[in-house]
Order: sequence, then C-alpha cells, then structure tokens
Amino acid sequence: DEIVQVAEVPRTLSGKKQELPIKKLLLGQPLEKVINREAMANPGCLDWYVAFAAQRAQATA
Repeated sequence: DEIVQVAEVPRTLSGKKQELPIKKLLLGQPLEKVINREAMANPGCLDWYVAFAAQRAQATA
C-alpha cells in the first residue's frame, strides 16, 4: 500500500468524493470511460491524476 499526497480530491457537483473513478483510472482505464468532467466541481484536478496514473504505469511496466 502507498500513501500519496494530492493537491485536490476530485468531487462531484454535490461535493461527494469521486474515489471509485480515480481508482479505475489508476488501474489503467481511460479517463473518458470512468469520469464525466461536466459532473465535477473541480475538473481541472484530473490532469494531475492522469499524469500520475501514466507515471505509475511506466514504473510498473
């Protein structure tokens, strides 16, 4: 298990944390299939998660 500090947690427009879509992203699923940016309060934070997922994928390959 690994703990990583992030600048911002993705949230829905109603304020709920979007943990499951981020988990799916980190497991290699494409962003477009796991999350809807229009349903987010802070869609700009996704760029960091996409880059982090790509970095993890390269490190484990």
